[in-house]
Amino acid sequence: MTDDTLQVRRLSRDDPDWMRAVHVALDLEAEPHGGVAPQVQALLDAESGGNRDAMRLDVVVAAYLNGQMCCAALAGEAPGHSALVFAPQARRSPETHTQALTRTLASLVTISRETDLKLLQALVAPEAEGLALAMRGSGFRFLTRLLYLQRDVTAAEPGSAPDSDIRWLAYEPAHRQIFCEALDASYAQTSDCKELVGLRSTEDALAGHRASGSFDSRLWWVALRDSTPLGILLLARIDAASALELVYIGVAQPVRGQGLADVLMHRAMAAARRESATSLTLAVDRDNAPARALYAKWGFRERFARDAWIATPHFDGG
Repeated sequence: MTDDTLQVRRLSRDDPDWMRAVHVALDLEAEPHGGVAPQVQALLDAESGGNRDAMRLDVVVAAYLNGQMCCAALAGEAPGHSALVFAPQARRSPETHTQALTRTLASLVTISRETDLKLLQALVAPEAEGLALAMRGSGFRFLTRLLYLQRDVTAAEPGSAPDSDIRWLAYEPAHRQIFCEALDASYAQTSDCKELVGLRSTEDALAGHRASGSFDSRLWWVALRDSTPLGILLLARIDAASALELVYIGVAQPVRGQGLADVLMHRAMAAARRESATSLTLAVDRDNAPARALYAKWGFRERFARDAWIATPHFDGG
């Protein structure tokens, strides 16, 4: 393949190919007669509806082989100086398509260096070998395999809620600093996606958690003893599935192994029942043995897996 047969370019929103490229990046078929797929329309509605946590679809790149679009990728900018990257989940691809996808993703990384994006993240199906090859060749690196788990809210819990001298602090803007302190305390010697620690500020990480699912400040808590944050529990609604997502759960290193994780899980389950959710879902790092043991104890079952790939545009080497 030569440069004059393959062209890669960023598409502006007024480009006639922009909407098609968004569909291609999301592995979606456009509706008949040029209509917009419901998933794309939902993203556009959220973006235009004034939701500050909505993903922005400003970075769209397409590759053209002999003048015809052959692939596309999208970096959906989210709060916290991060973006979620979407690209076709090719299982196996002809070499020409893999090269085109590699060039497209590399262009996304290059464009991101001109912005304040600090972290690009992509979730790749384990069987998508073509996309994994393109990720590796374009400046992304493999982070971990994420296991997506689910638990029925009505299932029995492992024991009664333990007695505790914990005081619960619900989120509001005035409490943002203490939520950041709780996050920082949970990062010490963490087994959860360790490579992510330090890539962004804790403020950015908290903003990223806020953008997961449908944010409700009443579903975010810090567990305090006296005035010291010992644990943090962040839940979000998944309205389309009548479920709650456990976005983040963390325990400060000095009090790990003392039952606080179970206290947090009991609170999560109580919140799910109160919100009339049918299930509680989460994603866990495959290599996080303590968290996996906790979730197994609580009866979570694996539904599917995704491989997490990341790029850090402002660091050498991508």
